[in-house]
This record gives sequence, structure tokens and C-alpha cells, in this order.
Amino acid sequence: MQKIKKINKHILLVILIIFFAIKIDFFKSFYNIFSKNYDERIRIVYDFCFEEGIGYLRYIKKKFNIKDNPKIINYVHVPNNNWAIINTNTINKKSNKIIFLNYPGPEKKIELNKIKNNLYEFKDVEFYKDKYSKIKEIEIISKSLPQENFTIEIFTVDKSLNKKAVQKINLLKSTNFPINLSFDKINLSEKKLFFKLDNINDNFKLNLLLINKYFLNQYKIIDKFKNCYLVK
Repeated sequence: MQKIKKINKHILLVILIIFFAIKIDFFKSFYNIFSKNYDERIRIVYDFCFEEGIGYLRYIKKKFNIKDNPKIINYVHVPNNNWAIINTNTINKKSNKIIFLNYPGPEKKIELNKIKNNLYEFKDVEFYKDKYSKIKEIEIISKSLPQENFTIEIFTVDKSLNKKAVQKINLLKSTNFPINLSFDKINLSEKKLFFKLDNINDNFKLNLLLINKYFLNQYKIIDKFKNCYLVK
């Protein structure tokens, strides 16, 4: 009886090991380690030209024998990926090349985060202001527009909850409103940016149309893969 119980425990243990090995793709990972080189494994883990773009960075470093340290401009908010291409021997050497990852084009539309009925926050505004020059327009998404004119108040709030007005716009009954608000005119250091609809209480969505700081026609394109570019 004891022997049967011991065998059953061993069988159960083997089943559990096989189950978890399948669950975590052990066999696939084992195959990838021994059948693919380092660069190929990096591409599988990080993808080639998506989010971190590690595969693309390593590809262009090898293809173009990059020995300086080009500036990397990634339009997706991810952890620092300089480690994939940096050359520590020339850490202070300036480069005339730029790498764009996840390049969105000349404009990008983003949706503001709704805090409550009439208050919206521009999330990660410090990240966006380094890639975009200004807010071109505000778009209101709603099943029905307000029957009267209304205003949008734009303001910042710092860590001490000090509020500072940026702009106040009177809006007519429409869906798109040009504001052309330059990020250079707003002090956003450790501050949050808010948009408040006054005299209105409805279930709206607010979108912003941002203008890119970088236009590809201003550079010579050395390499391109989807929306990843090496330029100078």
C-alpha cells in the first residue's frame, strides 16, 4: 500500500512538472536558447520594431557599424532602451544620427483621462512635450453637443496642489476647436495638466491633436522598418 502511494505521488509530481512546463513555454524557450543566436532571441523577447524596439536597435548597430551614440526618440513610454545600442567607449561623442521608434507621423490624437464629469487630465504630459511641439486642437466626442456656448479652462497643478491658469477658451457649438497651445509656453516640470469644462455636466470624451516636433522630410533617411527609422 505504501509503495502504491509513493508511485502515485511520483506520477502526480511528473504531471505537475509537465503541466507547468507547458504553461510557461519551457520547451519552446529551451528550443530558442539552443537553436537561435543572441540577436534572434532578443528579437523574440522584445519584438523587432515595437515598444522598446530592441531588435531594431541591435540590427542597425550591427548593419551600419554604429560606434557613436545616436539620440533615441521613442514615441511609446517604455523603460530606457539605450543599453541595446550604447557604446561606452565613446559615451560623450556626439552623433549626427537620430533613431525614431514607433514614429506616429506628423500628428497624433490622444484621449484625455477623465477624472470626473467635467475634469480631464493629460496623462504623461512631460513625456509627450519632448516629442510634440504643441496642442493643435481639442475634439469633443459626445452623442449630443451642448445647446449653449461653454468654456474650457486649462491649468496646471504642482505637487503642493498650487493651481496655475494656462488658458481659457470660449467654445461655440462644435466638435473641433483650434487652440494652438505650445508646450514651450507651459512650465510642466513636475506638474500635471488639466482641462475643465465649465457650465457643462455631461458624458463627454476629450481628445487632443498633437503636432510632432520631428518631421521626416527634414532628415535623410538611412534605414526604415515599418515605423522605426534611422536618420541624420
